Formats: sequence, structure tokens, C-alpha cells
Amino acid sequence: MAGVLTAIKRNYGLQVNHVEAVNGHFLQCLVTWEEESYNLINIYAPNDSNERSIFFSFVDKKLQAQNAILAGDFNSVINPSDRITKRLDDMSLLLKDILERKSLGKPKGKKQFMYQHPFIPNRKS
Repeated sequence: MAGVLTAIKRNYGLQVNHVEAVNGHFLQCLVTWEEESYNLINIYAPNDSNERSIFFSFVDKKLQAQNAILAGDFNSVINPSDRITKRLDDMSLLLKDILERKSLGKPKGKKQFMYQHPFIPNRKS
């Protein structure tokens, strides 16, 4: 069984306009904040590579809106150094292509953010 959750603090000033959930793997919230619209998408990609390929194509179509914020567990990596083989598999290449085409990467010139669970030890580069 899969599941995703997006928590939105009530007094933060976000207006939730639309919510779509699909099979516990996809949660989309269209919100307005400070007169700007945002497309918040939280995913838990399937483990099976065939299912993940179909799922990534579905997510790709949902990323048409501007101001998209994509988060979650992708069950893929986009950096070869995160793999033992140092090579990206087909799913990683597909995900990397989607992120590049949609310009969804680390923000340039802004503070970068990455959360790592405290029980996962830091990797040596």
C-alpha cells in the first residue's frame, strides 16, 4: 500500500483551490498564495520500473502549470554518483529529462534546500 501526504498550515495564508489524489502515489494541490498560483505535487513513485515509467509520463502531463513544486519519493536518482555503478538507468534518465524540460531543478541564485532524514547517515562525496 502506498500513500502521500501534503500538510498545509492553516494560518500560513494558502488558499487550496483544488486537490487531486491518484492511487496513493500522486497528490496534487492547486493553491494560491500572495495572489500567485502554485501547483504542488507530492509523489511516491512505484517500485516496479514498468509502472514507474507510466507513472512518470502521467506526472509529466500534470506538470503543465506554471509555478510547479514537485516533491516526494521518486524511487530514482538523477545524479550518477548516487548509484554504485555510477551510471543512470532508464528510469533515472526519464526522470532527469522531465525535470530538465520543466526546469524543475535546484533554484539558481537562491538558497538551496534538501532534507535528509536524521537516521540516514551522510554520504561521503
